[in-house]
Amino acid sequence: MSDRLFSVPGAWSMKNCSQGECGTYWLDPMPLEEDISLAYVDYITHDSFSTTDGKSENILYRLMRGVVARTTGMLLKRSIGIDRKRRQLSDLCLYDDSPGKLFEIGCGSGDFLARMRSRGWDVEGVDFDPEAVRNVREKHGLTVHAGTMEHLNLPDETFDAVALSHVIEHIYDPVSLLKECFRVLKPSGKLTMTTPNAASFGHDLYRESWFPLDPPRHITLYSQKSLGVIIRRAGFKNVEIVTSAANAEGVLRGSYHIKKFGRHSMAEQFKLHEIIKYMAMQFFEHLLVSRGKPVGEELLCRAYKK
Repeated sequence: MSDRLFSVPGAWSMKNCSQGECGTYWLDPMPLEEDISLAYVDYITHDSFSTTDGKSENILYRLMRGVVARTTGMLLKRSIGIDRKRRQLSDLCLYDDSPGKLFEIGCGSGDFLARMRSRGWDVEGVDFDPEAVRNVREKHGLTVHAGTMEHLNLPDETFDAVALSHVIEHIYDPVSLLKECFRVLKPSGKLTMTTPNAASFGHDLYRESWFPLDPPRHITLYSQKSLGVIIRRAGFKNVEIVTSAANAEGVLRGSYHIKKFGRHSMAEQFKLHEIIKYMAMQFFEHLLVSRGKPVGEELLCRAYKK
């Protein structure tokens, strides 16, 4: 496989564990840790992708596309609960928690921290990208650090919650990071995170074209079982991991374009018939998840220190 998003030179494959239901996939060859920053030069980690390639488009078609997609999608997603699941993902299961001290690893744009601050949380974060950190400070006035969690030397038992949104798949030593999360959480604290599900419907359908493979940036991809193993190894005892189809439409559509064009194609991403097709596929995946099949495109984890 090549880099299908930002054309970083190189070729990789994904190896997977053959032991029982482990389900872990890892990048092979593994990029050197000191060189991996080169894969993030053009990486858009926290901003929405542009929905147009800049070409002119029939205005009537554009209006029709928007009305049909938004109206149909809104009604159907509300009726079967996808909107509620999407809010659960975006809030990392903290919406109903009493506000306390929150730390986000990989805070990116800072929008999540700003939203949680507006709900009464005392927030802080870290990101490896100095430019992102600078933007967050200027835009939101938040306390965020440039670097890694391990280098901050935060005090023991400081935070009520630690959050990671699509971070763990980028980490070379995830157990060490999770141990650091365990250390800085208060005795009643909670770890919450999302990551791609290596055992998803989309991965089974699209194989090497599955969008979240994202070589060379995604180092390791987990199943429910393997993610639970590393979280417990870090010291957490009470671990709950579910799969979610809340964002399946975009993942499946992106995977289709990788299969069709050999890379993610922004110019083709939002055609009306594709929106309808992948909305239907999302409903099917959501139905499977609701019936107990662990095939959602994302894993959503809650783990407690107690």
